[in-house]
Amino acid sequence: MSILKDVADIPACYGITIIDSNNNILGFHTCISRIKNGISQIKIIIGFKKLWISGKAIRIDGIGIKFIGDYTLDNPNDTIDPCGFIYC
Repeated sequence: MSILKDVADIPACYGITIIDSNNNILGFHTCISRIKNGISQIKIIIGFKKLWISGKAIRIDGIGIKFIGDYTLDNPNDTIDPCGFIYC
């Protein structure tokens, strides 16, 4: 059984699906995490953007990482790749 954790504390690898509490796909894990102002975050790929996201989540084998409740995207204007692509 999975335990509710900060999303950055959940073991994951590149490409794992990130899902909201309504089972909508938000994006995919980049395997990059950080702590900003005391908040654990991971960087996810949404289309051609990479954004920081935080919140409480669980890992569900075969599905991905699912947020339980609210999540926060950190200032998307700061985190868009300068070249506009996933890989520069």
